[in-house]
Amino acid sequence: MSGAWHLGPTAPVLRPAAEPAPETTPLRRPRREPPPAPPPVRWHWVILFCWAVLLQVVLYSNGGYSWHFFAEGAALLRDQHPPGMTAPGGLHLYANYPQLQIGPLALLVAIALEPFASDGGWMVDAWLMTLCGLAVLYLIEHLVRVSRPHGSRAQVVTLLAGGLSFLFAWELLAVHFGHLDDVLALLLLTCAAVAVRYRAPVLTGVFLGLAVDAKPWALACAALLLVAPWRDWWRGAAAVAIVVALGWLPFVLADPHSLAVTSFVIPNVDASSLRALGVTTPNTPSWDREAQIALGCGLGVLAVLRRRWPAVLALGIGARIVLDPSVYTYYTAGFALGVLIWDLVGFRRPMPVLSALCFAGLIAPVFLLHNGHLLGELRLWTLLVAGAVLLVIPGRKEPI
Repeated sequence: MSGAWHLGPTAPVLRPAAEPAPETTPLRRPRREPPPAPPPVRWHWVILFCWAVLLQVVLYSNGGYSWHFFAEGAALLRDQHPPGMTAPGGLHLYANYPQLQIGPLALLVAIALEPFASDGGWMVDAWLMTLCGLAVLYLIEHLVRVSRPHGSRAQVVTLLAGGLSFLFAWELLAVHFGHLDDVLALLLLTCAAVAVRYRAPVLTGVFLGLAVDAKPWALACAALLLVAPWRDWWRGAAAVAIVVALGWLPFVLADPHSLAVTSFVIPNVDASSLRALGVTTPNTPSWDREAQIALGCGLGVLAVLRRRWPAVLALGIGARIVLDPSVYTYYTAGFALGVLIWDLVGFRRPMPVLSALCFAGLIAPVFLLHNGHLLGELRLWTLLVAGAVLLVIPGRKEPI
């Protein structure tokens, strides 16, 4: 024996594994956030604005056809006497000059515009009324965004197509005729419609009352008040009564003959839808003005009961046109406004159907046809078809 002990194979020595070296990442510059994208160009508004300005420029040279009524009325309200007008003015204005079918609010605005131009404020007023038309379209677009929060291409196309038709009628009203009272009434009625959508009955009543103070026919759209719940609508009615009383009652109290302003007559022309209905009296029938208000309110109430309140403006203004003995083209602007609201909010899907009908049946024929009887029949049937669509054809039930 060698004298050495054999201990067998040597056991391996366990050693901890070496920790991996930490990875070194190269230093990088902090990433810059991209700048926010500019808001998209709303091309439909660019087109509408350019269209309004173009019409304003084209119509301005022969514009202001009726502006002299506002200049005369503003002078008479301040108890001044334009040439040929010797009867007292002031609070006796409407008693002595019933031909001035202008609300006191419109006369006050006309007075406010006088210092801005040597021509009685007409130049400033013309551009101001053009901007009012664009403001009406902006309010309508806002109403649509509240009613249809998920925008769509159909909304833009409908606003553009219907807006082009509306602005054509609006510029005839604002620039060619220069009817400040109708401009204010339509702007305020649009504000009232927006207030309805925001469930503000008192504000609705205030705007509606101011519209009546600008032009009495606006009362045909009073059914807007009934959209509010029964426990609230009376507050809107009270607001209307107070605002209308503040505008008109001083004249009535000073001279009860001021109510004669509602009985002023105009010729019953061959092209009117009133003639097409078979009313052949040479002038305005004695019952006509009251019938316009009653028919407009009745149709509006029916629309509200059928949950079609966006149709109220079109029905109320359509009632005025269908029973009016004249055919001035500025009447059409209000109806174009009403049907545009319905095209955008009333149909299940926005589409400019009634705006196209309004242009084809009420606006364009005045420049293309010269047969009074045919124009009257076309006007009547256009309004009847539009009324049927507004009240009967299935649409979108607008909740409040």
